[in-house]
Amino acid sequence: CCNIKYEEEDKEEYGEKIENECNWIGRYYDREIREIRIEEHIKQCVDECFNGYTSLTKIELSPHLYKLPFKCFNNCKSLIKINIEYVTYIGDNCFSNCTRLKEIRMNKDIGYVGKCSFWNCKSLINIRSSGKIHIYQSIPYWVWMILKEENNEVEEIEYTIEDREKDIGNDCFGYCTNLTKIEIHEGIKEIPKGFMKYCGQIQRIELPQSITKINTESFKESIKLKEININPNTIIIEKGAFEKCPNINYE
Repeated sequence: CCNIKYEEEDKEEYGEKIENECNWIGRYYDREIREIRIEEHIKQCVDECFNGYTSLTKIELSPHLYKLPFKCFNNCKSLIKINIEYVTYIGDNCFSNCTRLKEIRMNKDIGYVGKCSFWNCKSLINIRSSGKIHIYQSIPYWVWMILKEENNEVEEIEYTIEDREKDIGNDCFGYCTNLTKIEIHEGIKEIPKGFMKYCGQIQRIELPQSITKINTESFKESIKLKEININPNTIIIEKGAFEKCPNINYE
């Protein structure tokens, strides 16, 4: 595996070896490189650090590199999988256009996932984690794009919100065909349109007391759903919320 080294113009001043005192890396321009190992003393890298490394197939990250910034691995079209279990911040477009990326191992307490972080990662089907994945923000589009794949392995999600977050985006878990369990924490007021439509394996859902409305198509064609705690006297249920759910009749 190839270690990160100084550029030629820096070697005269700093030498061949990057010492432990150096804890960050800038942009690296040897784009023909295939494998990279980032040593443990590295704690930071700059925007677009490995942008456009189309030959890169393998990378080992430092366990102390907690933040992957803007376009860090953008357009790394040969990268197949990556372990980011220590990373808590994924910047905008971080892995966008990594078209061969199939699998990521993610920190279960990821703090931030930026816009288009996995845009056009059309091969990505598996998110692995050491536990339930907690996402402390509104559900991002990339989650939906992965979960809707029929052969993904994600079966359980816990969605946790911060105090300032009181809503969920439309269709956020739509087409999650393998999802069997979801926990929705207190504070969310509405179940949005298409929330779990076409989730054919889900059988039971427990809603928090804070829910006041269930929008149309929220659970459309969740055909195995047979148990959900709803008081129709206190919750507004829009027409079509449980369309083609043969075991549910609240409308």
